[in-house]
Amino acid sequence: MTPFPPKRIVVATNLSPASLSALETAKSLALRWGSALEVVRVEERALNTVVVGPAAATDSWPEPDEAAERRRERRLSAALAGFPPERALLRAVQGWPVREMLARAATDTDFLVMGTHGFGGLRRALHGSVTEEVIRASRVPVMAIHAFGPALKITRILAPWNGLPYATRALCYARALAGSLNAELRVLRVVPVSQSIEECEPRLGRRLESMLGSGGVPAWSLRMRVGDAREHIIQEANSGRYGLVVLSAHRRPHSLDIMAGSTVERLLRRSKTPIVACPSEHTLSAR
Repeated sequence: MTPFPPKRIVVATNLSPASLSALETAKSLALRWGSALEVVRVEERALNTVVVGPAAATDSWPEPDEAAERRRERRLSAALAGFPPERALLRAVQGWPVREMLARAATDTDFLVMGTHGFGGLRRALHGSVTEEVIRASRVPVMAIHAFGPALKITRILAPWNGLPYATRALCYARALAGSLNAELRVLRVVPVSQSIEECEPRLGRRLESMLGSGGVPAWSLRMRVGDAREHIIQEANSGRYGLVVLSAHRRPHSLDIMAGSTVERLLRRSKTPIVACPSEHTLSAR
């Protein structure tokens, strides 16, 4: 299981509103958990010159604007105000954000925090989603934060659970998160229309009690629905009752997930509630 609480949190920023929201959240969590905080500013630069012809092609990068660089550094320093400097590290890198964040996840990092724009449709097709790509391949949990959201206040966590091993791993992480934040844990189980809640609830309740305990911290409850699991997860996440959704980044192979996206990816596009995506068994087995 991924270590908890995280010893080192890495947050990506390009100073966009979404990434600044992510930075504020990462700072708050690191203060609460006593974690080290690494702020990675990833800068993508367009090619300035490409020579095509008999001579070999050459690429040149524009000279950095030193005044602009100092302004960016001041903004990051201001955003980190109040955080112990001995536990903070600012790192500026140039390259592809997905590669840089996955490289950080492969080191001694326990938790990634990233901003997301939640693009869907044509905008997503044109621009892609850095956060989605990182979630698919990250070996540590990834928290995704939307821009312009209210200050993160987590009193109740939603944890969808279908009883399978990958979902159970995510549920265990959700329990640890809820306990550390003094939040209630709400387990959502959606059963197919061929089953009834009355038949399933006692058995599922006993199984959850064996995993989560009874009467301890965090307090937890089971919420059951019948029908399409993904639609119910999105509806529940958008109900306004939760400050965070924790679920697995599991992606079914050879399915519509390839085209339409996994549950995590659909949730990112259709809900503004922050999420924590836990590594799937595929990425964990690649360690």
